[in-house]
Amino acid sequence: DCGANGRWADAGGDVWAGTSTGLARVRAAAEPPPPPPPACFLTGIRLDGQTLRPPLPARLALPPQESTVEFFFASPTFLDEMAMEFQVRLGGFEDAWRSTELRQARYPSLPGGRYRFEARARHPGGAFGPAASFAFDVETAWWRTWWFVGSAGLLAVALGALAMLLRVRAVARQRERLEGLVAERTRALQIAYA
Repeated sequence: DCGANGRWADAGGDVWAGTSTGLARVRAAAEPPPPPPPACFLTGIRLDGQTLRPPLPARLALPPQESTVEFFFASPTFLDEMAMEFQVRLGGFEDAWRSTELRQARYPSLPGGRYRFEARARHPGGAFGPAASFAFDVETAWWRTWWFVGSAGLLAVALGALAMLLRVRAVARQRERLEGLVAERTRALQIAYA
């Protein structure tokens, strides 16, 4: 509640204004306090063409053929939105935070495993606020499961053993044939020189 013409700026840049309860002074030299760390929110998740919007499920399981995931996030602010700094990480894939200028992060063809996406924001020079996060699983392709790899290993060992056995038998047959030829020639020579 100020008078329309009840203000004055002094030489130092301070502004004085008359109010209904007295005189108010706004100090130009005093810097405003830093803004509180901003919160970050997930605004959507795209899974191979399908987009999920909040409210998001608590956890998601993706089949191996649909393992490309794209996250969209934002941090509401009344300050310069384009100056906001964002960092993202995907626990289970990249554990270190990395800076991004985009408001999205894309992870194509993730291998099977458990993941946790996190995004956080800050005002320039300020502290990072609480991170938005989302946990999800990518199922392991059947040809990468332990039982398939183990079975394939056992099959390879069995085929190697079978090949070795067949080779040993072939060498034994060859040896018997050669011994028979040598014995036959030896008899022929003995008859020829007898």
